[in-house]
Amino acid sequence: MSMSLTYNNVKRGVRDAYQAFRSNFSGSLFPPDGTIVTPSATLDAHLHLLSDNLDFKRLRSIVNSALRGDLEVGLTLFSEMQRKDPRLQAVANIRRMALTLLDYEIVSAAEDEDDGVDRTLADEAAQFVREQISDLMPFGRALEHMARGIGPNLAVLEKVWEGRKLVDLIPVHETRLATDSKEPWRIRIRTDDNHVGVFATPEKFVIHMPHGEDRFPFRLSPLISIAPYWLGKSISFADLIIYNEIFGMPMRWVKHRANASKSEINTLMKMLKSMGSSAFGAFSENVDLSLLESSQRGTSPHTATIELCDRQYAVAFLGGNLTTDTTGGTGTFAAASVQDEVRDDIRDDDIQKEARTIREQIIEPMCRYQFWRGDVPCPHFRRNKKQVVTVQDIKDAQLAGIDMPKDWALARLGIPKLKDGEEKLEPMTGFFGDAVSEGFDA
Repeated sequence: MSMSLTYNNVKRGVRDAYQAFRSNFSGSLFPPDGTIVTPSATLDAHLHLLSDNLDFKRLRSIVNSALRGDLEVGLTLFSEMQRKDPRLQAVANIRRMALTLLDYEIVSAAEDEDDGVDRTLADEAAQFVREQISDLMPFGRALEHMARGIGPNLAVLEKVWEGRKLVDLIPVHETRLATDSKEPWRIRIRTDDNHVGVFATPEKFVIHMPHGEDRFPFRLSPLISIAPYWLGKSISFADLIIYNEIFGMPMRWVKHRANASKSEINTLMKMLKSMGSSAFGAFSENVDLSLLESSQRGTSPHTATIELCDRQYAVAFLGGNLTTDTTGGTGTFAAASVQDEVRDDIRDDDIQKEARTIREQIIEPMCRYQFWRGDVPCPHFRRNKKQVVTVQDIKDAQLAGIDMPKDWALARLGIPKLKDGEEKLEPMTGFFGDAVSEGFDA
C-alpha cells in the first residue's frame, strides 16, 4: 500500500513539475535539425534581367508587382539598379558600412535593464552567447548579409542547429526568395527539391527588415522611391553620350561657289568626311573652310538630370546629399556638418533595428534551447558607436570619476599588455603636458 502511494505521489510530482516547466517554456524542446539552403548551380546562378529596354510604363508595372508582394520581381529590379549604377551602389554601401564597420559586443541583460533581473542567470546567459558566437561560423558574414537588406528592406539567414547548438548562419541569396501564391505576405525559400519553396519559419530563418517591419517589406524600401530617378538617369546618360558625340566636336563647314558642279560638291563632301578621321584635307582657293567650335552655356539638360538623380540617391539613403558630393555648392562645411548629424540619426536607427533582430531571432532562441526555460534574461547585442578613443578621452573619464577596465582601455588605444621583464616607456611631461603622465601604466 505504501509503495503504491509513493509511486502515485512521484507520478503526480513529475506531472506537476512538467506542467510548471511547460508553462515557463513555450515552443518545441529542440530546434529543427539540418540545412535547407545548400549550394545550387541552378538557383544561385539564376540571373533574370528586367531593366533591358525598360521604359516608365513597364517600370510602373514592375514596382506595382513588388508592392503587392512579388519578391522575385522586386529583388531582381533592386539588384540590377545597384549593379548598373556605380553612384547608387556607392551611396548604399556608405549607409551599410556605417553600420558594419562598428565593433559589437554581447551585454548582459542585468546591465541594460531595470532592477529585478536575476544577475547571476543574466551573466551566465551572456557568457554562453559570447562563447557560442565566437564558435559560430563567421558571424561577421551574417552581419554583412543583414546589412545588405538596407535598400530592399529584406535580408534572410538560415539558422543551422546541431541538437540545441546554433552552429551556422547561412545567407540566403535573393534568387532563393519567393512569395506564397495564397498568402503573399509569407516568404518561401526555394531549393533544388522544392521550387515552390518551403516556408521561412522563425525557428529556422532570420528575417531582417532594416527599414521597418511590414507584411510587404518593399513598401518601406527607399529603392522604390528612387526607381523613377534611376530610370531617368539611365535614359539621360544614354542621350548624353549621343549628345556629346554630335555636339562635342567642331563642325566642319564649307562654302562653295554657287555654280559649283555636282562633281565638285561630291568631292568636297568626301574631303569633309575624311577630315573626321584624318583631320586634314586639300581644297581649292575658291573654297571657304571654317571649323565652328561647339560652345555651351551652363549645363546640358542631360547632365542636370543625372546630377538631380544622384542627389536623390543620397537623400534617400543618407538623409542629405552633401555627405557624398559638394560640387558647386557654397557654405558646404556648415551644411555638411548638418548632413553628418542627420546621417548619425539614420545610423542609430539601423543599429537599433539590427540589435532587435539579432536579440529576438538569434540570441533568444539560443538561450531558450540551452536553458530550457522562457524566463532567461536575454542578453543584448550592442554596437560600439565611438570607435576612436584617445588618451585624452580616458583622462577625461578618469577625472569624471568613471571606472573603466584597464584591458578595455588598452585595447581601445591599440596598446598591448606589458610582459614580464619587458622594458616600458617612462611617463613624459613638458612638451606633451600632463595628460600622459597622469594616465596608467600598460
